[in-house]
Amino acid sequence: MRHGKDEKKFGRNSSHNRAMFRNMVTSLFKSEKITTTEAKAKQLRRISDRMITLAKKAHGLGDSADKDIVARKLHLRRQALSYIREKAVVAKLFDELAERFVDRPGGYTRVVKLGVRRGDAAAMAVVELVTEAVEEKKPKKKRSSRAKPKKAAAKAPAKEAAEKPEAKPETKPEAKPEVEVPEQEQAAEAKAEAEPEAEPEAAESEQPEEEQSETEQPEAVEEEPETAEDTGGEKPEDEKE
Repeated sequence: MRHGKDEKKFGRNSSHNRAMFRNMVTSLFKSEKITTTEAKAKQLRRISDRMITLAKKAHGLGDSADKDIVARKLHLRRQALSYIREKAVVAKLFDELAERFVDRPGGYTRVVKLGVRRGDAAAMAVVELVTEAVEEKKPKKKRSSRAKPKKAAAKAPAKEAAEKPEAKPETKPEAKPEVEVPEQEQAAEAKAEAEPEAEPEAAESEQPEEEQSETEQPEAVEEEPETAEDTGGEKPEDEKE
């Protein structure tokens, strides 16, 4: 079973495959940029990052004259020489490139896709070393533990509000829409309202004439006969004769 073997064969045997990537890694550190297929570029990036990590470890040990440190640096350099073919390229890797990538925590190479190659339509890509300086990230502000009680206090009233039954909103009776009455019906209703008011006036005018005459006749004033006292004690002429 093929457990723990994640490297692709690329249609070659193991010795041919190893020799091909040794040459590609050497060319990459020598010219800092090469063009190859996309599948090979991804595999080459993994190998080149491992070589740069060896150089960074040696650079991190410093220039101390201690035998243990010198032996450790020599061991790291020999590990790189076991894969890279040229000593000058190894010297460039440990002396120049290690200082360039001291502050970069990984991602030393970049793969840029170019498109399709004419002939076999293979996807092509460029593998190059990253030359940009690392941008310093601003430290994130840590939240203090004092803010937690405030959150707990804010959650307490929210829980109480959730426990209380929600008051049902009062529903108002819907207003009936006004029905538009045509103009003819409105005129008929106005006439009907005016007729009963005119009837009592007509009834009053049709009262019998007798009742009107009785009411109109003035009351007869009874004339009292004149007495002697009223005439100054003189009798009328008829009585004298």
